[in-house]
Amino acid sequence: METQEVVFVSSYNLWSTEVSDDIRSELATNCISGYFGDLISWTEFVVEVTESNELLLTSPSVCDSFDECVSNPCKYEGTCTNLPNEFTCACRDGFTGPTCEGFVDICQENYCQHGGTCSTIEGQLVCACEVGLSGDHCEFEIIDGGWNGWSPWSECPVTCGEGVHSRTRNCDNPEPQNGGQPCEGEGEQEEPCNTEECPGCIDLKRPLEGYLYCNETPTLINCTVKCPTGYEPENSMFERDEYSCGEDTNYRWNHQTPANPYARLPSCVELQKATEANGFSSVDYPAALCESSAEKKTIEDGFRNQLLGHEEEFECLSLGTCQIESVKVVKCESVAVSERARRAADMLDTGATVMVTTLQNLTHGDDPESQPLGSFLETFNRLVQQDYLVLTVDDQVLEPNKSSVYLDANQKCLPGSFSAIQFGYCVPCGPGTYYSILPDDVEYDCNPCPLNTYQEDSGQTECIPCPNDTVTAEPFSSNISDCFVPEAIPPVTPVTPEPGLEERTKIIISVTSFIAGLLVFAVAIVWYSMWHRRRTKNVRISTDEANSLAHDSDAVQLVELRGEASENPTPK
Repeated sequence: METQEVVFVSSYNLWSTEVSDDIRSELATNCISGYFGDLISWTEFVVEVTESNELLLTSPSVCDSFDECVSNPCKYEGTCTNLPNEFTCACRDGFTGPTCEGFVDICQENYCQHGGTCSTIEGQLVCACEVGLSGDHCEFEIIDGGWNGWSPWSECPVTCGEGVHSRTRNCDNPEPQNGGQPCEGEGEQEEPCNTEECPGCIDLKRPLEGYLYCNETPTLINCTVKCPTGYEPENSMFERDEYSCGEDTNYRWNHQTPANPYARLPSCVELQKATEANGFSSVDYPAALCESSAEKKTIEDGFRNQLLGHEEEFECLSLGTCQIESVKVVKCESVAVSERARRAADMLDTGATVMVTTLQNLTHGDDPESQPLGSFLETFNRLVQQDYLVLTVDDQVLEPNKSSVYLDANQKCLPGSFSAIQFGYCVPCGPGTYYSILPDDVEYDCNPCPLNTYQEDSGQTECIPCPNDTVTAEPFSSNISDCFVPEAIPPVTPVTPEPGLEERTKIIISVTSFIAGLLVFAVAIVWYSMWHRRRTKNVRISTDEANSLAHDSDAVQLVELRGEASENPTPK
């Protein structure tokens, strides 16, 4: 046996730079170090490392220029070790052979249940199960899924306008188990619900020359109309501070009426300057007697004199910018004879109300408070409150009811227009309306032009009829173009219907009645024949007797009489 020389080398390293003193000291004092060179490392030489981390080298050495493990020759994740001119494979459990290509049969008895067949595939135990079984050991029965019943339909998300609701069913009767098939078909169904059209508010059209602002909630729409500077809404019966429509109004606008079916909004109309204005100031005198015209005139004269006695306090009277147009008793109630009787009768609304009407030529100042009428009304109220308008009539002192003072002012407007909110101006009726008082009303309004009429201008007192043979589709027409020729309706050609069930029934009844009549007639004839036969039998005589009497007319007559007597015997 040839003896090999063995050399033990404990470490060999090569660095590209000078190492530190610590490393140099470590290498100088220890044969085995944990430091390795960056150019040549001791780890590159290791073929077999002993427990002392020594490298076992063979002398003479053997070189291996090719790594047989590069091609991954070991199958099924076996571990390859490169050796000179060869390699070895360390196989995983269940595999065998030089390259781990073989399988170790590891099937055990009764590994597969319920008649399953065991086999080893790629080192793993695999059971081929009978039909209807599953599991690693064929231990489970395959159960296909089955549908349960449908749930009730879900609540419709909307009350109208077509929503969608659904219902579901579960695949749990039974659930699919152990690889069983899922249920066939759908587990959810959908269908439309509440498809009827929702009740809704009609869309409002922007008012003529104005703006429409709306706020909408799920149940209510609130809108307001704004007019540009120098414009105001016309005085219309349909005017509202706010226009509302929704669930609480049954989806009708609060200004939508039979006379205004399309909920037209009042137009914004340009203001017109008024030339004159009236002020109205009144106060009550509860103790006044005014049942006669003379008593009324006495109160009016006394009030006028008392008022003119303070003329210097009314600036506009002094300057001539306003004048008192009238002083009248506008309300007169009967008065009880005595104070006690008044209290007993509880007649609180008694006496006279005196109204002063003041006329002013308008100056159209920018500030309404600068108008003379405003100053007049303020002075009137002050005189009442300070007891300057206490009257003495026929030696009776009449004190005013200070809380009854009424003050108002408005401009005088031409027919076709109304006092504007802005003092000193009038707002005419807009296009599509006319200034009028309807039969059931008590005051004038800007009323809509009726059907088949129109009005293009503002401030008018009548509407213009459409040309002949033309109509309008709705009230409030504001242009002749709203008049149109209606489509001609073709004449209806009468069509004789085929006999239906009702006609056939009538025919059958008629035929049946006719047949029944014939039967009754036939029965009557039979009955008459039988009756006549019985009657003839009663008058029949023997042949011999008849022959003997053949030439005896009296005998024949007697026989006939006897027959009649047999039918009508004489009572005894």
